[in-house]
Amino acid sequence: TNQTPSHGPSANQNTDRPAPVPLVDFVQQLEDYAPTIPDSVTAFYLNKAGFEANDPRVTRLISLAAQKFISDIANDALQHCKMKASGQSSKKQGKTETLTQLHRNTKDKQTETITQLHRNTKDKQTETITQLHRNTKDIQTETVTQLLRDTNDKQSETMTALHRNTKDKQSETITPLHRNTKDKQTETMTQLHRNTKD
Repeated sequence: TNQTPSHGPSANQNTDRPAPVPLVDFVQQLEDYAPTIPDSVTAFYLNKAGFEANDPRVTRLISLAAQKFISDIANDALQHCKMKASGQSSKKQGKTETLTQLHRNTKDKQTETITQLHRNTKDKQTETITQLHRNTKDIQTETVTQLLRDTNDKQSETMTALHRNTKDKQSETITPLHRNTKDKQTETMTQLHRNTKD
């Protein structure tokens, strides 16, 4: 047969592809290949499904197709398991990051709360000490004022009583002295008058 040469990219693609294996060669290769699924198992299920294969090559071809089907399922399951494990790892990593961020935020909140509590406690202590100092100072001032007032009152009473006693003593002393002096003067004048008369 005459084959016309083909032009363009399709020609390059055909030349790059391997030549297809004839069906006869493929069947001959099946005779030397032992599939994963034994021929007896494949024949059992074929007979159970109502199919009788007289040619063992047909049974082996069906075994090979079943092996390809099971291999694809196992490969898909493996890829799904890897994707699930990767997703769980990412989820676990995200959960770890979330817990770390939550721990950091909790720690920051605790630090802020403790700092604020310490500041409030310190302010309360300062206000209490200042108020106590002011009250103590007021009480001391009132006590000193009252003590000075009482002392002044006592001093005034003492000075008044002393002045009164001194005045009474002076009056008691001056009155007899005045009386004696007057008596002396009277006696002197009487004597002088008598002497003058004599």
